[in-house]
Amino acid sequence: IRYPSTSEPPQATSSSSSTPSHSTSIYVFGFSSSTVSLVLSHFAQFGEIISTTPSSEGGNWIIITYAENWSTTRALRRNGEILG
Repeated sequence: IRYPSTSEPPQATSSSSSTPSHSTSIYVFGFSSSTVSLVLSHFAQFGEIISTTPSSEGGNWIIITYAENWSTTRALRRNGEILG
């Protein structure tokens, strides 16, 4: 599984005063659809996941959004790691 260092979701985001200054979402890609639960289980160890957005086109990626910025940072430190 590989996930990029950029953590901005693909859709436009609004910029209100209540929006955190750092994104809490990451893209995770490079896995088969049969391993989504394994992927989510792995990334849950970094913090509370408040939403997930799978590819709407049947792709092999998912956007994971955490409740806290520090969870995103922890997950991004594992960039490039292969899950077995």
